[in-house]
Amino acid sequence: MRRVDKGAWPEDGNGQQKIFRPYRKAKSDLIERLGAYCSYCEREKDGLAVEHVVPKKRAPTLEENWTNFLLACRNCNSIKRDKNVSRAGYTWPDDDEDWRPFDYFPDGIVKVQDDLSGPNRKKAQNLFSLLGLGRRPGNDLEMKDIRWRERREAWNAAEEAYASLASEATDVNNVLKLAKHTGFWSVWMTVFSDRPDVCERLRKDFPGTR
Repeated sequence: MRRVDKGAWPEDGNGQQKIFRPYRKAKSDLIERLGAYCSYCEREKDGLAVEHVVPKKRAPTLEENWTNFLLACRNCNSIKRDKNVSRAGYTWPDDDEDWRPFDYFPDGIVKVQDDLSGPNRKKAQNLFSLLGLGRRPGNDLEMKDIRWRERREAWNAAEEAYASLASEATDVNNVLKLAKHTGFWSVWMTVFSDRPDVCERLRKDFPGTR
């Protein structure tokens, strides 16, 4: 999961905090700060909406509050809904934490990071379950949740880009263009984990990465 920093509350032309009423007006500022990616599963675009970390049903006073906004795709948004009652007990993309909650695999599967233990593991597992990140179709080929398949396709694209870069058939700039178009930042970071030059660019070129 990409750790993000969406920055201070955006201001209008008069230097005043913007009023996000309705809250959907925050979408353009969020995309400018974080890129057009789901803050949870990291897919690119796909019906992105302004997502309330603490659901507005649970905390009406935070409905128009910038600090409570992230971006979510249709799957993450519909699965999460209003199940959590607060931020407590979960690791969120915009938390000030520097540990990695999830591992990513070539078949599109995501798992809670093996080395985590204690409270950190519990927080990662809670978010994993809240978002249904472990979902895969099994025998249900009509399953509407295709995040697993898109992760697998992103992995394949990243591996092909790795091979092209190794053979000097492409350069880092083209790799980054493809990565930004494909989404799934953590997949690209995993595939290129032994290429610090590419990883550094992934951190810099994806807006809002902490």
